[in-house]
Amino acid sequence: MKAQSRMLFPWFHGGAAIALALLAPLAAEPVVVINEFKSDTPGNDTAEFLELWAYDSVDGAALPNFPLDGFVVVFFNGGSQINAAYAVTPVGGTASASIALDGNRTNAAGFFVIGSPSVPGSNVQLTPGASGWMQNGADAVGLYRNPSTAFTTGTGATAMDLVDAVVYGTDDPTDVDLLDVLTPGSMQINEVPNSVESLARRPDGGPPFASFAFAAQAPTPGSLNQPVEGLSLVPSPGTLTEGGTRECVISRSGPTAMAVTVTFVSSDSSEVAVPAEVAIPAGSASATLLFTGVDDLWPDGAQP
Repeated sequence: MKAQSRMLFPWFHGGAAIALALLAPLAAEPVVVINEFKSDTPGNDTAEFLELWAYDSVDGAALPNFPLDGFVVVFFNGGSQINAAYAVTPVGGTASASIALDGNRTNAAGFFVIGSPSVPGSNVQLTPGASGWMQNGADAVGLYRNPSTAFTTGTGATAMDLVDAVVYGTDDPTDVDLLDVLTPGSMQINEVPNSVESLARRPDGGPPFASFAFAAQAPTPGSLNQPVEGLSLVPSPGTLTEGGTRECVISRSGPTAMAVTVTFVSSDSSEVAVPAEVAIPAGSASATLLFTGVDDLWPDGAQP
C-alpha cells in the first residue's frame, strides 16, 4: 500500500487535446486590523496601548513598512445614546478626538503601536494623565479608512468607512448600542480590571471585527502575539507499504512546560495501524511515532 499523489497535465482523448488552464495567482490584498490593546493597567494606567497590524489577506504574511496614509483611529465613550468620540492628547501635541496616521508606516514586522510613553516601541505616544488615556469601558475603538466623517469631541459612533473595531469592557454591562453600530452580531470583549494581561488576536491578523479571536495574554506591543496552542502531524517522505512502517513527527505550538499525551485513531484500521497514545515530554515540542501499513493479503493497489 502506498499513499496517493496526483499531478495534472494536458491529456488526449479521441484525438482532441484537452488542456488544463493555469489560474493566475491571487493579487495581494493588504488588510489592517486592531491586533492587540490594553485599556486598564494596575496603578495609574501608564502602560496602555493599541496595536495595529498590516498583513496580506492572501497568505497572511506581515506587511513591513506598510504606509498607513488615510487610516484614522477614534476612541468612543460608551454608555450614552450617541456613544461619543472622546479626545486623547499626543505627547507634545494638542488634544484630538481622532488620530490620523498619514505619513506613518508599520514596523519591520508589520505592526504600529499607539501607546503611553512607557510602552516600548510606541510609534505615537499619548499623554496618560492621572488615570490613563484609554477609557476602561464599556467603550470602543474604531479604525477608519479615509473617513468622510470629521471626528471631533462628541461625534457619535458610526460604521461609515469603518474597517475594524473592538467594543470592550472591564467587567462592565454589555453596551448593546455600541455593538449594534460598530460590530453588529459580535460580542463585547472583556478585560479583567487592573490585569497585567492585554487582549490580543490569537493568531495575529484574521478577519476584521473578529471579537471571538481575542484572548488574554502577556502584552506584546509591536511584535507577534503568543502562539495559539495546537498540534501538527508531519509524515516522513516516501510511501507506506503493507507490512511496513512510516515515521511521523507530532509537534505542538505554545507552552512546553507540561507533558502532553496525544490520542490517535485510524480512520481505516484495516489499512493503517496507529499507536493509541503518544506522549510529548515536558520541555519538548515534538515526539516521534510510527504508522504501520496493515498487510491484508489482498493486492488492492494504492489507497488514500
